[in-house]
Amino acid sequence: RLLVALQVREELGLADFSFMLADLVHYIFMKTKFNATLRRFYIFFEEYFDKKEWRVLLIKLFPAKTYIAEKL
Repeated sequence: RLLVALQVREELGLADFSFMLADLVHYIFMKTKFNATLRRFYIFFEEYFDKKEWRVLLIKLFPAKTYIAEKL
């Protein structure tokens, strides 16, 4: 939530908080086990990843088996 708060703070003020803690964002999304919280907030961090990393992240976050099960 701190990372989302930093992004909101950047939008509201003149200070530049862009890509603050980028290494931490990469670690959290690429190296840790996924859960509902990561699925809830992932969209706020798209610009932290290149296209290839983003595709990998989406596959990890929303594997077809899980996605189909949630739709049923």
